[in-house]
Amino acid sequence: MLVLSAATASVQAAPPGADETVVRRLVEALKDPDLEVRQNIGLALAKIGPAAVELLTEALKDAIPERRAGAAYALSLLGPTARPALPALLDALGDKEVDVRRQVSYAISRVISSGPQPRVPAVKSDPPVVQRTPLVPAIPAAPVPPAGEKK
Repeated sequence: MLVLSAATASVQAAPPGADETVVRRLVEALKDPDLEVRQNIGLALAKIGPAAVELLTEALKDAIPERRAGAAYALSLLGPTARPALPALLDALGDKEVDVRRQVSYAISRVISSGPQPRVPAVKSDPPVVQRTPLVPAIPAAPVPPAGEKK
């Protein structure tokens, strides 16, 4: 945990584009088994920006699955800035660990989502039909006498 504290403290003092030592220490700390710790490190790496992309891309091939998943998560936070990592992300879709594949697929969706999103044209249709279902079963009503008859 000492590595994590020192690395996180360094990021707080470092502007975006921090030096490689800080990035290396944060990428190293991505092996932490705790998901929240990895998420916080991912946020710190995303704040650093493009300077983190190369080391995060290398981490996608690490032996430790938590580090691979954490690297993919951090790349997802970078969005289109992480486009140089796309070939490595595509390769990582074949990872044997499902958690890694999930993070990788999410990262790919974020990395390729640059530019304006296509607009879906509105489709005119009939108003939706609403079928009402009674909350209680219907109670049979008393018979109604025919018109003109007295009770």
